[in-house]
Amino acid sequence: MNIRRIPFVIVILLMAFSCSTTNELSSFDGTTIYLIRHAEKITTTDPDPSLTSKGQERAENLGKMMAGKNLTHIYSTDFKRTRETATPASRSQKIPISLYDVRELDEFVMKLKEMKSANVLIVGHSNSTPTVANMLLGDSQFKQFREDEYGGMIIVQMKSKPEFRLSQY
Repeated sequence: MNIRRIPFVIVILLMAFSCSTTNELSSFDGTTIYLIRHAEKITTTDPDPSLTSKGQERAENLGKMMAGKNLTHIYSTDFKRTRETATPASRSQKIPISLYDVRELDEFVMKLKEMKSANVLIVGHSNSTPTVANMLLGDSQFKQFREDEYGGMIIVQMKSKPEFRLSQY
C-alpha cells in the first residue's frame, strides 16, 4: 500500500472494547473518528433486532471507553442494534445520537471530512463501517466484517502529515 495516497489521516485498527487506547490518541488535537460495528444482535427473522445481553455489555464497555474521549458527535444508523450500541456513550457524554443513512455515505463522509478538532463516534454495520473508513482514506484498506465479528474499532485521525499504523488493545 502506498502511504502517500492516504490524504490527511492516521488509521489505527483496534480489535476489542475492554482496554484503553494509548496516550498519543488522547493528546491528538485534530479530528478523531471512532468507527465501530454494532454489538452482538439477537438472531431472529426480525429485520431490526435488539442487542443480546452480551451485546448490551459490549455497548456499556464502549460507553466507558468513550468516557474520556470528549466526544463532540455520535452517529448511528436508524436500527435498534446500532442505536442501542451508541446509547451508553451518548448517555455518559450527554450528546444526542444523530442518525445517518448508509444509502447516502458520500454526503456523510464529506460532512466528516469538513469537521475540525472533533471527536466522533460512528456506529454502523459489518459493511458500512469499513466502507466509511475506506472512503475517508480514499483506499480499500478494510474489508467487510464477518457476520460473527464484533468488537472491532477503526480509528481515523485527520491530520496534515499522512501516517499509517495498526494496533491492538
